[in-house]
Amino acid sequence: MAEQFAASRDRFAGLDLEWRGGIPLLPGAAAAAVCRVSRVIVAADHALVRGAPAWCRADEGAELLLFAGGHYHDLSAAVMSAVVA
Repeated sequence: MAEQFAASRDRFAGLDLEWRGGIPLLPGAAAAAVCRVSRVIVAADHALVRGAPAWCRADEGAELLLFAGGHYHDLSAAVMSAVVA
């Protein structure tokens, strides 16, 4: 899925999205959240949007991946050891 979103074509093409409150949720995501905008802070040509969670879910058994340095790295073991410690 990461490679699909890195491509310049339609990133959502072919995905069976779940919808919650008009927000598309990615299938198989380790976590998802839908938030209400609580504040927008404008700084120069950027906007920081702060949200209040309206709904969320997490899959505790999901594999967590990080893409850095041109490679995927499995963070599952590192996160679990930090939680247990």
